[in-house]
Amino acid sequence: MGYSQLRSKFWNSIIEQNTQVISVTGGSSETVYIQADSNETWLIFLDVTFKGSLADANDDNELEVKTYGATSQSVVTKRYAKSHSPSVSVIAIITDTNKIQITAKNNGSNTGSLHVCYSGFKVD
Repeated sequence: MGYSQLRSKFWNSIIEQNTQVISVTGGSSETVYIQADSNETWLIFLDVTFKGSLADANDDNELEVKTYGATSQSVVTKRYAKSHSPSVSVIAIITDTNKIQITAKNNGSNTGSLHVCYSGFKVD
């Protein structure tokens, strides 16, 4: 049995790669949200890394990625990592009401950086 090609594509356009780098000072946290444009549905491939300062190599930093339903009370998925430079990868479907929340907590005393990168498809 072989594979057959889909009769029609499931997407109508590509979401170009989006990259953000956010400084997170020692002892603080930063939160980033990703949400589809109005009346759109996105299938996205997300990679998030928090790079702690080498001077704080013994401190465990925290990285949390949540996808929400229609309200912030309905968490669909939650990924958590804790290490000096935690990293999380997620594939998610989001809309203008379902979003992703990314929170990085720097438990060191020096500034680190939150790296957020995603791309994907706008789906029909």
